[in-house]
Amino acid sequence: MAARMGKVLLFVKNLPWTVSTAELQGYFEKFGVIQKCIVPFDKNTGFSKGFGLVTFKNEDSYNDVMKREHVLDGVQIFVQTENALPRKSTVFCCIQNYLLQNVPLIKCQYCWKC
Repeated sequence: MAARMGKVLLFVKNLPWTVSTAELQGYFEKFGVIQKCIVPFDKNTGFSKGFGLVTFKNEDSYNDVMKREHVLDGVQIFVQTENALPRKSTVFCCIQNYLLQNVPLIKCQYCWKC
């Protein structure tokens, strides 16, 4: 079966506060080509907000990820599809725009502590 091309977005939750964007990307690269990856950090504490977003280049990578359980830095992390993400006017709207529409990651009027 041929891979469907296009962006495939995953929401990764329960990340340890020590996991960086580079570490998250390094972990998921074993499943396929990553277009974008981000772990947002709280600008006041410097700690991760406990979630990340990963965009794969094709659906085969997504399917491989969804078939498995994942552990990063000794903590089980969970992945969800793009459909499980909260929509605009929530904490994730600016990050979704960044990943899905290639706009700069900036503060927006809808998020708290972007």
